[in-house]
Amino acid sequence: MNKKNNIIINILILIIFIGFMLSELFDFVFLRSFDEVLALFAIPIIFYLIFKRKNKIFHVAVILFLLLICLGVLSSFIFRINSISIYGYFLDAFLFSKPYLILIAGILLFLNYDLSISLKAINIISKIMLFIIFIFSMYFLTENAFFINGRRDEFTFTTNFTGALANWIILFLLIIVYCNKYNIIYIIMGLIIMYANGSGLGYLGIGIIILIYKFFSRFRFKWYYIIFLSIILICLSWNEISGYLLNNVAPRYKLYYYSFITANTYFPFGSGFGTYGTYVAYKYYSPLYIEYGFINEYGMSNAYVGPVFLYDTYYPTIVAQFGYFGIILFAIMYYSYFKKGLKILIDTKEKLMFITIFAYIAALGLGFNLSSACSLLFIYSVLFCVFKKRSDYV
Repeated sequence: MNKKNNIIINILILIIFIGFMLSELFDFVFLRSFDEVLALFAIPIIFYLIFKRKNKIFHVAVILFLLLICLGVLSSFIFRINSISIYGYFLDAFLFSKPYLILIAGILLFLNYDLSISLKAINIISKIMLFIIFIFSMYFLTENAFFINGRRDEFTFTTNFTGALANWIILFLLIIVYCNKYNIIYIIMGLIIMYANGSGLGYLGIGIIILIYKFFSRFRFKWYYIIFLSIILICLSWNEISGYLLNNVAPRYKLYYYSFITANTYFPFGSGFGTYGTYVAYKYYSPLYIEYGFINEYGMSNAYVGPVFLYDTYYPTIVAQFGYFGIILFAIMYYSYFKKGLKILIDTKEKLMFITIFAYIAALGLGFNLSSACSLLFIYSVLFCVFKKRSDYV
């Protein structure tokens, strides 16, 4: 391993992390397309590292992902539901692929390097940022009298919505909890921020960190723990589930319900790109939305000014656009990645953090679009490479 190249890689990771933070957390206008630009660079990197270096790590998951994309493209041109240009279809395919491109490129590019320098720097930044946001959240709570009067405002810091801040708090905590032995104070700060933020997603993320990483690190991990864990996580997120997924007037419920209607109608390959649950489907307002009556629904109309819920939930997109065949491919892809990751990693600490982040990403898709969480996938790639490096010395 070339020492100069190792320094360059660590600097690159730090620059990308700061770029994501400025783009997503601070909403810098000139960096709003930062993740798209990064994903574009990721494409040639992936092809080079796979075909030139013959790097076969996660190759099954990569092949399944490519099949999934091909399936979406095929359905798009067969059914031609949305009267958009070829550019629109490929834009939707690109935006869907974006987080996976960043994840795969990160793992392939960083795998053979020592990332301890950049991880230490990111850990310091995470602790500083968490403390700063905590101070602002305490001021916010004081101004709102800790919601004792019953009025519930939302603390979003410099982001546009609660979920964006919650996702970054979880990202900071994942890094801090892994890098620091004494981290309970940071978890408490995170919980207070989540109280001010009011995001069920944030509570769920902290619950996952405590249950998987903090609790199971004290015991030898068994596969049947997953059942126990799933029950607890459902209890932790029951407010979100009952409010969004079981409430038949909620936009997310309608997105889930009609995604299966779409999958049945366009059985077995789905409706294709640009038709359901994505930004492109909203921008060009898919005919399916008109057919399902979304045009008159709160947060789902193409004329509605305010929150838009048509592309902030991930799994309905999978169900509708890729159909039942796509659901199977997607499930196998995730399982392949999960199984391969656990097989590669040896140390229990690394395995538990790998499971923790994987579980959070899986839960994130219930009420958040992964295309808006590329920073999390990037950090996942960095941490996995750190896990792999440390496991090599166990």
